[in-house]
Amino acid sequence: MEHTPPEPVLALAEDAARRHHLHPDRIHPLPAGEANHVLALGEHLLLRVPRTPEHAHDLAKEAEILPLAHAAGLPVPHPIEHHTTPRPHMIQTRLPGHDLHGHHPTTRLLTELGHRLAHLHRLPTRTLTRTPHQDDTTRPHTLIRRLHHTGHLDPDTAHWLHTWYRHLETHLPPHPPETVLIHGDLTPANLLTGHDGTLTGIVDWGDAALADPAVDFAKLPPHRLTPVLNGYLTTLSLEDDTLTWRARILHHQLTWALARLKDPHPHPDARHWSAPPHSRLLGLLRLFATHPDPTWRALTPPG
Repeated sequence: MEHTPPEPVLALAEDAARRHHLHPDRIHPLPAGEANHVLALGEHLLLRVPRTPEHAHDLAKEAEILPLAHAAGLPVPHPIEHHTTPRPHMIQTRLPGHDLHGHHPTTRLLTELGHRLAHLHRLPTRTLTRTPHQDDTTRPHTLIRRLHHTGHLDPDTAHWLHTWYRHLETHLPPHPPETVLIHGDLTPANLLTGHDGTLTGIVDWGDAALADPAVDFAKLPPHRLTPVLNGYLTTLSLEDDTLTWRARILHHQLTWALARLKDPHPHPDARHWSAPPHSRLLGLLRLFATHPDPTWRALTPPG
């Protein structure tokens, strides 16, 4: 749904349109984002204006990352201008296609996403100065005990979850993985597709970080994981590590699903798939109910 941005944002858009020789009637507000006001400037440019100072920091981070990703051939917007005054904003290229929110991606697209993630995770990061390190400090066994103590889990379920984590831990690598550049928010709303079902863009890099590469997969709906991971591991020639990678991803997915039990409030206006309180748990249920894959089954606890 389109929205009407505040007057200062519209004034900024009109100024940007003039600089790029566009008539003001070529300015069109696009669906509201959580972090930025977004306006189309003609058919080929976008204006993004952060809502808060924190979001402005994220946009500056994008201005650093996008040229690196674009030069590597990833399907990302190319920043044309980035300004911090009088109000932070970015003008970038507009990618073709529509986002996947509410649509069913093709297996071809999901496999291509895996290929692209493999290339992203191999990008050099030494020149990045605005991209933070992200460490997941949640301890699942502590989380389970807390959820049991607060009445969110019954004793038998808590015991079963402890058993599941101990089983997953037998498949995890002995040492923490090397951190890489991750997108950080690979929800369907941030993936673009064309009429032929191919991947045309990966957008909204405000949550990018240096982190465990498995975290990028934990932002995807669980039932979409298999072709993405297959494409990823094939690109990196890591097919023999499928079980370990699935264990790492499932460990993140399950922990975040359980952590959401502490925040049962819905967010009906949010577009990302994990906004409903129980969507992650239901996503895991859908994964195991609809994918009779022995490798996923091997990661479930006995009994």
